[in-house]
Amino acid sequence: MISVSLITVVKNAERHLEEALQSIQQQTYPHIEHIVVDGESTDGTAEILNRYQASIAQLIRGPDAGIYDAMNKGIAAASGDIIGFLNADDVLYPHAIEQVVEALGRSEEPGFTGGVVHILSAKGSVIGEITPLPQALRDKRRFIEMPFPHLSVFVDRRIFKAIGGFDQQFALRADYDLILRMLDQGYRCEVINTPMGGYRQGGQSGGLTTFIESRKVHQKHGLGRVQRNAILLRSIIRFYLPRCLPASGVNFIKRYTTSKHRYFDAKKP
Repeated sequence: MISVSLITVVKNAERHLEEALQSIQQQTYPHIEHIVVDGESTDGTAEILNRYQASIAQLIRGPDAGIYDAMNKGIAAASGDIIGFLNADDVLYPHAIEQVVEALGRSEEPGFTGGVVHILSAKGSVIGEITPLPQALRDKRRFIEMPFPHLSVFVDRRIFKAIGGFDQQFALRADYDLILRMLDQGYRCEVINTPMGGYRQGGQSGGLTTFIESRKVHQKHGLGRVQRNAILLRSIIRFYLPRCLPASGVNFIKRYTTSKHRYFDAKKP
């Protein structure tokens, strides 16, 4: 029977943590090992975790060097055939793990999933949706945008053994780097086309710091300086101009920056 390790990294996450834990208990697939890595929370997180200790296989407490260091601790402790991650303010829908096991169990070859994820408001209402890049666009646009939302990515543990965990030189974009490494190595991707869960907007991702770090990820994966700078400029334009332009100007910029400009195709040299 295929087992799944689900890793939750927490630090002072009392506001939404219980909802995340309940979503794990509601899974229709039974063979789940839930690992929680708590970076020494000082709010009510510990009390919530204590209430759910019967369903938590391992609770790792202690300081860490950032979220991806904590995730790597979870990977090292995991024993499941498949490893996934659920942030403390996100939720998985009841059939999510069952869908992952069905998708990755179709072949003996190691693979990973990417799927549809809802965007949630602070109160948990669905306010948007993120879908994976279609396969036809994945190679062309993978350096322009995240190919799959992080919540939907479940990975065969053999892949982590082969290519390692998260690269901690990236404080914000190590998840993006991991996906690019899996694609570079040719691992199969199983797309799940129904919503797997929801994540709340906020956190550290987004903005200039993230764009600059994405440029470093692109450099690691072989993009030339001109391509890296073009993608950085495009990201800055699309992120900041809507805050200072009327809608007509924003639409014009979006049409231009999604054109077939050779730098925005972002293929490896």
